[in-house]
Amino acid sequence: MEYCLEEHPGVAECAVLGSPHEGQEVAAVVVVRAEHEPKQAELHAFARERLACFKVPSKWRLTRERLPRNATGKVLRRAPDC
Repeated sequence: MEYCLEEHPGVAECAVLGSPHEGQEVAAVVVVRAEHEPKQAELHAFARERLACFKVPSKWRLTRERLPRNATGKVLRRAPDC
């Protein structure tokens, strides 16, 4: 799913994770590029065209701050920013 979202020209990087909600729902934290800052609706439509409906994030967090990473470069998915 992350590869799909990162194909959008306005996405610098992203992390897709599960969010508790009567089971789990898909959430995405997206770092947007300043020169092409997409809106949530644009990213949702982009994902719907390329992913199965159950894989499309229902919660979005758009930011310009880089995702937190550990010493080896992996995204810290349990960090408060994600």
